[in-house]
Amino acid sequence: MKFQALEAIEVIERVHHQQAGRPRKDAQARRVSYHLQATLVPKPTVIQVQVTCAGCFILATNITDPQKLSNDEVLQEYKAQLLIFIPLLPIFGLKKHK
Repeated sequence: MKFQALEAIEVIERVHHQQAGRPRKDAQARRVSYHLQATLVPKPTVIQVQVTCAGCFILATNITDPQKLSNDEVLQEYKAQLLIFIPLLPIFGLKKHK
């Protein structure tokens, strides 16, 4: 479990008898089973690292001079490209995600 940890782990013993209902005082147990009970706790540091990594997206350009095209302008141009293709989605049989 990469994103969660188990805490307060407890082993519970359960006795099973031959017949249903309340067993007699002298009745022997037919079998015994063991159950684990624990609390699942998230690991916030591991989750935050994964969220940060999943949120990265690389935009590249051939223009290397920041005076001609800043990082914000690269992002704006990229988003403008996407706006051009959204009306064409139904033509290609694709649906717009909300």
